[in-house]
Amino acid sequence: MDQMVVRKIKLGILSDTHDNLSFTIRWVDFFKGENVDGIVHLGDNNSPFIFKNVFNKFQGKGYAVLGNNDGDRILISNMAYNFNIKIAEQIMIQEIDGLRMLLMHGFGSPEQTKLIAHSFAKSRDYDVVLYGHTHEALVENLNGILVVNPGEAGGILTGKPTAAIMQTKPLSIRIVSLP
Repeated sequence: MDQMVVRKIKLGILSDTHDNLSFTIRWVDFFKGENVDGIVHLGDNNSPFIFKNVFNKFQGKGYAVLGNNDGDRILISNMAYNFNIKIAEQIMIQEIDGLRMLLMHGFGSPEQTKLIAHSFAKSRDYDVVLYGHTHEALVENLNGILVVNPGEAGGILTGKPTAAIMQTKPLSIRIVSLP
């Protein structure tokens, strides 16, 4: 009798690094220590050198959406291609380990971004909705749909650099701060 193998994937989730190279490098090292299988960046790297430091030094899968403050989108997109990172403008729909995920940065005010994320969750077309832009770490379960904002990895507004670690099976998420 064959045993069913349950795969599980662990993802490190960042948003809003905002050119903070020191924190960016620390996050990548932290994710390596957590043995994540992939990194998701939800926008506002700001500069190509931040994108490079997130994905060039990491050997796992990578997913990224561009945010409203990302400059030199062409260079960032070219880097993504060279590093074999999936990238999209503002919104990406991606299946990861059997979970249908919507990844987005955000639009307009923090309140508007949260409303849009909740609307996607209410559509029930996704198992997980990941978003950034508001700089506020938040984990919600909306009728069985996981909605997550990892906060701001760069610590630029709150002074508290945060990210998230997600495991696919069983589906769980935790907000983490840099030590």
